Amino acid sequence: MIRDTTSWTHWTDVAKRGGWHWQISNKLVANNEPQHRLLNQAGKLVHQGTRQEVQTRWCEFIQNHSSANIDAQKPVVLLLHGLGRTRRSMTPLFNALRKRLPDFDLQQFAYASMMDRIDDHARALADYVAWSFGSRPVIFIAHSLGNIVLRRMYRIAKEHQGLLLPDGTIQPLNVQGHAMLGPPNQGSLIAKRFSHVPGVPWIMGPSFLQVGPQWNELKDSLDLPPCPTAIIAGDVPTLRKAHPLLPAPNDGLVLVEEAKLYPDQEIEVYPILHSLFMYDQRVYDSLVRHITDWLQRR
Repeated sequence: MIRDTTSWTHWTDVAKRGGWHWQISNKLVANNEPQHRLLNQAGKLVHQGTRQEVQTRWCEFIQNHSSANIDAQKPVVLLLHGLGRTRRSMTPLFNALRKRLPDFDLQQFAYASMMDRIDDHARALADYVAWSFGSRPVIFIAHSLGNIVLRRMYRIAKEHQGLLLPDGTIQPLNVQGHAMLGPPNQGSLIAKRFSHVPGVPWIMGPSFLQVGPQWNELKDSLDLPPCPTAIIAGDVPTLRKAHPLLPAPNDGLVLVEEAKLYPDQEIEVYPILHSLFMYDQRVYDSLVRHITDWLQRR
């Protein structure tokens, strides 16, 4: 929940293949429809317009470019950032895992974390999974709020009996594992407390309020992961005395107990600050171990 310089982006991913990128903005255009855009491998704008226009261009690209399907047989590892961050915050972890997992297709899902509600993020994520890799096996690695977005997507997929693929068919979500880094699985005490500070709700956005004072309204719309799960939490002992808002074991923002899906759950705990999971060798080693184990169970 610490912003970087592009935290207030309005763009959320819809699909990505072969470096080509389809995104949606939460800004409405004249006809009250959200704006879509297609970026090429260099990140340059190819087309901007309605969903149908960009979808048509996207489908043409998929049909005409073999590079879009070059990794189609590999299992996917998809990374999600947290609140107030962008895909840039996950780059150290992405690069570390790409070196250690050469047989996987590593991708990142970016969303307008400070602009939309969790349901909006989750529905966009469902589209991204369906349009980017469909029925391929996927492992999720998410930081902080990204885990709550995933849990909301699990419920959406269950309610629709799967994901709607580009060809119009429904395919079950083929998730093989979910690794959580600093997840506020029981809501966020610090978000509840800071929500009373003037200006903070406006700055941090609606998702911040949902994991804080609106948690009781949100939690029943979430699902547990339908797959093996690993939770990595942080406990920095010096913060127990120095942190006036979080006296119990915590990583500076999330309590160890908040990271658990249920009481007495065994989780991994390291002395890591909330924003530094993506830079830690112990996290890299743990994730590689879990991912290897999950894929061997297939």
